[in-house]
Amino acid sequence: MASDETTPLRFSLSQADLEGLELELPIPEGHREPPRITIRSARRLSARLHQTAGRLRVDGIASEHVGLDALRLVFGDVVLIEEGKAVLEGVSSTYEQTDTIELDLESKLVRAHRLRVELPGVTVGAKTHMSDMRVTAHGVEGSFEAESVRLEGFVATFGGMRAEAGTIEAARLRIEWGAAGFRLELHGAKAPSLSIGTATIELDAEGLDLAHVVVHERHVVVSEASLARAGLKARFAPKEDTASATIELTTNDHPEAKPKAQDGELVDWRLLDRLFGELKVDLRVDIEIPILGRRRATHRFRVPVDAGSVNFRQLEGDLSTLENALLDFAVRDGALVLERGIPLLPTRGRGKAILVWDLGEKDVALARDRHRVRLAVLPGVRLAKDAAEEAPAEPKGKPKVALRALGLEKVELALRLDPSESVYAGLLPKMAIESLAISGEIHPLTRDEPRDGHLHVEASGIEAAVRATLEGRDMHLEHIRCEEIPTAELTFAGAHVRSVEIVLERLELRGLELPP
Repeated sequence: MASDETTPLRFSLSQADLEGLELELPIPEGHREPPRITIRSARRLSARLHQTAGRLRVDGIASEHVGLDALRLVFGDVVLIEEGKAVLEGVSSTYEQTDTIELDLESKLVRAHRLRVELPGVTVGAKTHMSDMRVTAHGVEGSFEAESVRLEGFVATFGGMRAEAGTIEAARLRIEWGAAGFRLELHGAKAPSLSIGTATIELDAEGLDLAHVVVHERHVVVSEASLARAGLKARFAPKEDTASATIELTTNDHPEAKPKAQDGELVDWRLLDRLFGELKVDLRVDIEIPILGRRRATHRFRVPVDAGSVNFRQLEGDLSTLENALLDFAVRDGALVLERGIPLLPTRGRGKAILVWDLGEKDVALARDRHRVRLAVLPGVRLAKDAAEEAPAEPKGKPKVALRALGLEKVELALRLDPSESVYAGLLPKMAIESLAISGEIHPLTRDEPRDGHLHVEASGIEAAVRATLEGRDMHLEHIRCEEIPTAELTFAGAHVRSVEIVLERLELRGLELPP
């Protein structure tokens, strides 16, 4: 009586030299292409093959030298591909395939012409040199590790981001995949140059040194890193055109000032409390005010900044002749008020209020005793109710107080930002700058003749912590130090930044994290 069972296939090699061997293995479930190995040559190859129905096992694989012409191995969602000539020395391995694949592979030395790893949404490829490589796979669980890794022509794509490097060297690389997700760990990586780009951001770095990097799915952690030099270019999508608008200033029935950054706001203005230096700017203003009518004037401000505050009496003195005669700053009702007085008469503190900055107890004392106001207070300006209530009835929709043009021209700032132990809200929880020079002009509002703006920035001794959003993801950076920004150029369309080009030299960072 004949048996329905398939006769087992057994095959054995011992210390064989061979050329031109091609293995095409059964196609794993969910894949269109089979795993494939094309061996160009092998020296002193040993192996035992055992095949029965639904099971293939090759064990005892060992060889002094294996030359590959092609390789394609499939481990669940991870595919390992070599598309050119590759060499493995000191090889030992075991391979078994049933419904899943199990592989243990070790090699003392690996040289791959173009090794590529493909995962869902991620592709990494490079000419690769590795020592002490080990690959272990059991079904959808697996790992890849190697010591002394050198990657040439490195290219990685993930989402809308692409990274390229001529050469990357690392002391150790380990990759894991499976039910816990994809995980990559890199130790002691160095790259002479690296570029990272998206549709709107380009980063070119030189002299990259990474102490330890962990990537777990979308969670990225860099313990320490340094850069000799980095160039950043960023372009921003155009926003709604406000440069050619007229802005109506309205009253605020809830005048509580908010100098701190609220949720979602970019800057905590209290950072400015440690600012020292000098501010020079020509402020071009075109404004319509009840009674005063329409005024066009250029005010040349030359104001020292001390501990983040300026002398508002000096600001008042820098107003052009007519405004200086009519406008006064006064401290009253717990606020700093810009009011309209009567020329040649002592009306300060009793004039018609126009603009109001609400002050806390310490700010009231600073303003009353020293005639100073903190820069952090100024963004909380509101239009006084008096300024709107005194205006005569006008056609519906016509602004009572309207700002038609505002330009910052001949900007010259020479500043420093002293360090602090305080932790702030917003983009920069901590920041210090030894020296900062800014020049240029901005035209946030130019109703009659829209104009582009630009600023040139130079800085040295920058230290900061950063909280930001990158490609829709939060980013935290515990500490960054930049020795120098020799040049930075910002262009503006109205009040909005249109592009940034910045060069940074000698950077060190610690505790970079992109949460999942």
